[in-house]
Amino acid sequence: MSDFGRDCELELERDMKRFAAPERFADGVMARIAASRRPPVQVERRRFQWGWPVFAMAMILLAVAVTTVVDHQRERRRAEAAEARFEAAMQITSRTLARVDYKVSRVGIKPSNN
Repeated sequence: MSDFGRDCELELERDMKRFAAPERFADGVMARIAASRRPPVQVERRRFQWGWPVFAMAMILLAVAVTTVVDHQRERRRAEAAEARFEAAMQITSRTLARVDYKVSRVGIKPSNN
């Protein structure tokens, strides 16, 4: 090994040797830590606000429910109107057939029962 390498090694060994800390060193370090302590930072955690999303979902569900009920009522009214027209048509047909039957019986033609 060269002289330079040996000198570096010896110097490094000398610098790396343990030595005792000065008296009351730890007390000074702890005093500086205590003096520099700040109150812990309060991190404000923002909780998720459920108010608006829940309100929006409730409004959407209400709109769907109202639309469904209105459509159901409209369909029921249409069915009732169709049933009323059918009843009227059946009454007209019944009266017309009764008149035709009366006229046929007056002429003397016997109805055929096929």
